[in-house]
Amino acid sequence: ILRNLCLMGPKKNVKRTMMAAAISLVTAQAFAETDNVRLVVSSYKDSLTPEYGLVSQSSTTNDVCVNAPNLDAKWCVDGELAKGNGKVSQASVSQRSLDTRVIELDSYGYSAAFIAKKLRETGQFDEVVVDVPITHSYSFTQTQPIKTLQDHYFGDSSEFPSGSNVYGAAALIGTPTGENVDVLVLDSSFYDTDDVVYHPGSGRSFVTTNGDTPNDDYRPRDTTGCDGHGLSVAGIVGGTIDNGKGGDGVTNAVNIHPIRVMTCGEGYLSDVSRALSWADEGDGTLFSGETSNASPYEGDVGIINISLSGYTGSPDSEDDAVTGCPIYMQEAINALKAKGWGITVGAGNNYGAQANEYSPSNCEGVITVGALESSGDKASFSNAGDVTVTAHGVSMITSCGENDDNYCTVSGTSMSSPLVA
Repeated sequence: ILRNLCLMGPKKNVKRTMMAAAISLVTAQAFAETDNVRLVVSSYKDSLTPEYGLVSQSSTTNDVCVNAPNLDAKWCVDGELAKGNGKVSQASVSQRSLDTRVIELDSYGYSAAFIAKKLRETGQFDEVVVDVPITHSYSFTQTQPIKTLQDHYFGDSSEFPSGSNVYGAAALIGTPTGENVDVLVLDSSFYDTDDVVYHPGSGRSFVTTNGDTPNDDYRPRDTTGCDGHGLSVAGIVGGTIDNGKGGDGVTNAVNIHPIRVMTCGEGYLSDVSRALSWADEGDGTLFSGETSNASPYEGDVGIINISLSGYTGSPDSEDDAVTGCPIYMQEAINALKAKGWGITVGAGNNYGAQANEYSPSNCEGVITVGALESSGDKASFSNAGDVTVTAHGVSMITSCGENDDNYCTVSGTSMSSPLVA
């Protein structure tokens, strides 16, 4: 189980580093730390396309249950979640859709991985996985803004090895015309400041821990221990340019949507998928059987940045647990890509670990971004392997707290990704 660390807010001139702690993969009987386990169950269902009318689904109505080896525990899942078997009596065109739900079961002292394995072995579901814990990982130092630091990543690569030539592109394009681009920042700890201006009415929360329901309040529930990571990411994308405060964003021709999917840098991958499904459907539709108080998405197709990760396992592992990008994430990404969305994802900061062991960087169709030092070399903290592109990721100037005067130099693939976005 991936354990996460959440840092207290920054103190002046003190550098703090947030990183994932030790990872323990448990696939046998093991005592869980909590009384409940959180799983994600997914099954494909078939139905007729509208021109052929509706199809009657002959679904499993009895619960799907498994017993512990010593018969000292029993876990059951609603039979409606079992694989779809719609009956079609004529030649017809069918559509396949994914039915996904997050379930919580009493652990009875067994690990989540063990229970998920037992349910997979029934063959009744297309996928049963532990809901992946996610975190963001980066370092920051509160500082006075030094805009010359931005030359390293906004300057021309002929002069600055890790430069992206943002200055050159801005000079070539001139004043942007037309509609702003919608950029959805899926993250946590979004504070309101004058330097980073969010698109009016755009904020949402898709956190479902502690009894929360998706809603329109993107702000942290409790600022204690929160570090402004989402604000920092948003500032890299579109911090107000040349206003005499902090650092500049890449452009102000954007509508920044603060989308909270974690609490103080900790959360679950299923909540990221909820946000993606919301952006796709536009009407607040999430996983089946769930309710949402989140208002519909009213923007246009644009860019989504996801600066977070969770360990899903090595594809080369002999562990029979499901590894790689969960199908509920991949299906949500596929739907967005089909409509023209671009999705940037931080490769993760596990010091050279393989990016394909972490999600969503191991999902197909995303732009996985690694980090560079000012020298142009790979940053030591950046994950490697299946990385789409690299960008500057050290000592980047951005906002970092509730106070408008709080600015930090930040490092991590969390910051490389919005530079690419």
